[in-house]
Amino acid sequence: MDEYMTKGVRGMAADGWHNVATGMGVYGTDKRMSNILCRKHLAPAERDELYHGDDIMKRACDIVPEEMTREWADFPSDSDGWLATRLDSLGAREKFTDALVWERKDGGAGIYLGAFDGLPVSAPLDEEKVSRRSVYHFAAASELVAAKWYTDPKSPKYGEVSHYWISTYSHSPSPPSGKVGEPIHESRFLLFKGARTSRRVRFEYGDWGVPLPDLILDVVRDFTTSYSHAATIVTDFSQAVYSMQGLVAALNADLDGVVLQRMKLMDFTRSMSRAIVLDAEHEKFERTGTPVSGLEDLLDHLGLRLAASLGIPLTLLLGMSPGGLNATGDSDHRNFYNSIKAQQTTRLAPPLRRLCRLLVTAAKKRKIIDSSTGEVPFTFRSLWQPSDLEIAKSRWDMAQADEKYISLGVASRDEVRASRFGGARYSFDTLVKGPAPEPQPPAVAPAGSDAASSGAPGGSPATSAKKKPKTPSGPAK
Repeated sequence: MDEYMTKGVRGMAADGWHNVATGMGVYGTDKRMSNILCRKHLAPAERDELYHGDDIMKRACDIVPEEMTREWADFPSDSDGWLATRLDSLGAREKFTDALVWERKDGGAGIYLGAFDGLPVSAPLDEEKVSRRSVYHFAAASELVAAKWYTDPKSPKYGEVSHYWISTYSHSPSPPSGKVGEPIHESRFLLFKGARTSRRVRFEYGDWGVPLPDLILDVVRDFTTSYSHAATIVTDFSQAVYSMQGLVAALNADLDGVVLQRMKLMDFTRSMSRAIVLDAEHEKFERTGTPVSGLEDLLDHLGLRLAASLGIPLTLLLGMSPGGLNATGDSDHRNFYNSIKAQQTTRLAPPLRRLCRLLVTAAKKRKIIDSSTGEVPFTFRSLWQPSDLEIAKSRWDMAQADEKYISLGVASRDEVRASRFGGARYSFDTLVKGPAPEPQPPAVAPAGSDAASSGAPGGSPATSAKKKPKTPSGPAK
């Protein structure tokens, strides 16, 4: 019997998430069991209304893309600035920002290249035949409808969309014009496929990712509803209370409405600057404040929950100052910028790299392409903006490193000069070409110059030291 009871107790203690004795995991007893996970699947029109009608949802969709393209990129091999000018003329930065915003809002987006290669739009794009007069148009995910899919299991793109219809919207009173022309091959788009999504769920969205509003709808609704209720409390923060002895009996016997007239007169004449005349024995007037203790902390935690779901610091999302002693928010910003840099590498760099390659190939400017990779090299600019003092310190350190490069024969003076000052802005990247140059001695400042007398870099100790006058030997006469 004891052995049986021991086994029974052990079985009850090891039942995991369900326990009949305590009610854990039992419907009707455990409140958690009533929370059923149900993924939202909003219609495109609903997402549009949320984006254009709710400021928090709009900021949630805008902040990350705007940060990703805020400082744009540098193209070290574009010595004459042709590629940067060409991208500006196409409005590439604005189009990429829009595409990234709609990618978050609708789960995906695309930029139609409109490239003229002499082939029908249903055929794969021949990048070697793209003409210079190609145009580029933006299309949201809601405007790109899957027409055909890759069905060959041997294809690396098996299960993905191979052709899209472009669904346009007309400005005329007639209904939307619908699908236009023949299906367009996916290689003629710069595609932004959305967040990481399983193949099953991606198929539900037409080979796009899960839109951000579908994921954060409940969090945004809780946040905005809580602030709306807080605003309601403010409007009724102080409630006026008028007390009268024997009020119920007076109301029952008040046939002519004298009591009600008295109450209306009291409410009409009272204000912050006027006195109220009361019967000292039978009447009382006071203000009762609505208790709001803990409300501020609750709203702050709702903001933290919203920021956590978006991965955006509160200082950027809501413009709130960082809290705590000596808090500056720098660590939050640096972590956020590191996340943005990772997203630039995975989401922004591939379509931008392909666009640059198409532009350079069409213009026959092969020298911009790196022969080792076959791509146009570029680097995204830093999102963290240093102060003028920090910039000066960084350039001084770089100048000292350049002096070492030149003296050791790693790079020539011309290569260092072109790398630092040959582009549109100062660059810390050093580009070298051809064999290593001969080591060169450090530059020596002329005797008597400011550099020699002050000991600045470039002056040798022998020339920078001032000669001391000789002291005559023997006693002074």
